[in-house]
Amino acid sequence: MRWAIDLGNTRIKLGAFVAGRLREVHTWRNAEEEACLEWLLTQESAGYALLSTAAARAHWRERLAERAEVYVYAPGQPYPLRIAYATPETLGHDRLAAAAGAYAMYEACDCLVIDAGTCITTEYVGADGVYRGGNISPGVAMRLRAMHAFTGKLPLVAVATPPTHVGTSTAEALQNGALRGAAGELSAAIVAFRQNAGGGRVVLCGGDAPFLRPLLPSGLTYRPTLVLEGLANMQAYAQSTSGSSH
Repeated sequence: MRWAIDLGNTRIKLGAFVAGRLREVHTWRNAEEEACLEWLLTQESAGYALLSTAAARAHWRERLAERAEVYVYAPGQPYPLRIAYATPETLGHDRLAAAAGAYAMYEACDCLVIDAGTCITTEYVGADGVYRGGNISPGVAMRLRAMHAFTGKLPLVAVATPPTHVGTSTAEALQNGALRGAAGELSAAIVAFRQNAGGGRVVLCGGDAPFLRPLLPSGLTYRPTLVLEGLANMQAYAQSTSGSSH
C-alpha cells in the first residue's frame, strides 16, 4: 500500500493506493494535523507521495521518511506532461497534481481542470500531453473574508447556497455574491474552453465543488479525488523514468 497525502490549506486528504488503484480516502481537519500524522504512521505503507502548500509542514517528510520512501515533487523532476509555462519554478504542485490526474484518466482529449479550493484554479491540459497553464482567482471563502475584512460593517459568513438567487438578508446577499460570482467566472471559462477545444472534458474537484457544481454548465466530470490520483501518478511516473524520486 502506498499513500498520497495532500496537506491543503483547509483539510488534509489521505489516499491509500494498492497496485495503482485508489482504495481508501481519509479526510482530516487541519486542527487535527498531529493526530492525523500519528494515525498515518500506524498504517501499513510501502511509500508516500507528499503534497504540501506550507513550508511549516516539513516535519511530515521527516517523520514519514522514518517509515518508508517519501516522494516530493521538485521543479525539473520527471513529470507526465510537458510544461509550457513561463515560470515553472513558481507553479503550485497542487496544480500540477490536478493536471497530471486529468491527463492520466482522460488523455484522449483536451481537459479543463477546475480545483475549487482556498483559491480557484483552472488548468488547461492538452491531449498532446502539454500542460498549457491556467488561471488563479480567489476561492469562495476568500471572497467572503475579503468583503468582511475590507469593509466596516459586512459580517463574516460561511460558504452556503441561499434558497434563491436574490439574497433576502445581508448574509444571503454575501453568500450569493461570492458563490454566484465565482460560478459566473467559471461558467465563462468553461464556455470558452469548449468553443476553443471543440468539446473537450471539464473536470471539477476541490472542497467547494459541491456548492459550485449546481451553478455550472452541465456535462462536467466531478472527481473529488483528482489531486490525490494525480499525485500518485506523478510519483509512479518519476519512479519509472528515473528510478529514484526522493
